[in-house]
Amino acid sequence: MGRVSLLIGPIGQLVTAKSMPWRYGDQVLIMENAGIAVDGNKIIEVGSWDTIGSKYEGECRIPAEESLVTAGLIDPHTHLLFSGSREDELELKLEGVPYEEILRRGGGIYRTVSATVGATDNELRRILLNRLFEVAKYGTTTIEVKSGYGIELNQEIRLLRIINDPSIKAPIDVVPTYLVHVPPRDMDRGGEYVNMVMGSLDKVKGLAKFVDVFCDEGGLLRYRKPGGASLERHRGGGALGLGFMLMK
Repeated sequence: MGRVSLLIGPIGQLVTAKSMPWRYGDQVLIMENAGIAVDGNKIIEVGSWDTIGSKYEGECRIPAEESLVTAGLIDPHTHLLFSGSREDELELKLEGVPYEEILRRGGGIYRTVSATVGATDNELRRILLNRLFEVAKYGTTTIEVKSGYGIELNQEIRLLRIINDPSIKAPIDVVPTYLVHVPPRDMDRGGEYVNMVMGSLDKVKGLAKFVDVFCDEGGLLRYRKPGGASLERHRGGGALGLGFMLMK
């Protein structure tokens, strides 16, 4: 009998890839009364519990008769790092009030920005850590986390540093994204704002893996700098957006 560090089983239902590499739309394997043998950080074998349980002895065993076991989930779009709440705005949205109008009334992201900027670093670390543990409970093992609730560059850098803070220890891989959402209230949303954004990209290298640009009305609109780089709005799904990777 082989010895491994961990046995998981018997498992009520196991759902995993039928072949690797797995791609969206590929078939999945669904197995009842399954087992998994793990040694260190490597999965040694997956199969029926009758086979796995008789073939391996584990230093630790996790019974999972009432559980569904799947491969780790990847969440590619989240806004986990912010303070405050705008739950009351849901009623306005249900009444059909456009987000741009909510912004003009002083709500929307500007309200969240005020609460986030007013929170201490320790408060924001605690908020982020609690939310990371919450999503991990439901099977997410890799998650994208955006900044965006500082708006001013120094505050955006502060949020990205908190996202990257090694003291935030959660059982989940975090991919930091620099979110360019709306301009500061006192800034023109045309060339001045875009120039600020373009000038900020070098400053967030090493802190952000990706840049996500919100291009809906009230955010960053089409702008092309003669002889230079350009940012343009495009449609994809609901809001307009633009995304790109930051290369070191």
